[in-house]
Amino acid sequence: MHHLMDAGLKVVWDLVGLDALTEEPKDYDIIITNPPYSNKHEWLQRAVELDKPFAILLPVTTLGVRRCQIWMDDVDVLFLPKRIDFTGKKAPWFAVAWFTRRLLPDKMIFATGAQ
Repeated sequence: MHHLMDAGLKVVWDLVGLDALTEEPKDYDIIITNPPYSNKHEWLQRAVELDKPFAILLPVTTLGVRRCQIWMDDVDVLFLPKRIDFTGKKAPWFAVAWFTRRLLPDKMIFATGAQ
């Protein structure tokens, strides 16, 4: 993220205090976030509507529902080489990926190597 800011982009990653599904951050170029997974489809739809580049960390299973057809033409996916241990218990039970817009050279990229 610091590379983006060093390049002069105004990055929004902390949306605390903002209803991101109805309000738009002020003065930004890109959104990078890990939203609540309970309303992941609403987050993606809203990000597409805002028409700015974004990177949203979501479960890979986000792709497995019919509702994703609404935004799939506008979203690219970076699949990570391994699961992220969010709890520190070394037993992550689901895979996540970066769902992006206007950041990747291809529709789907499978990352290799260490994270």
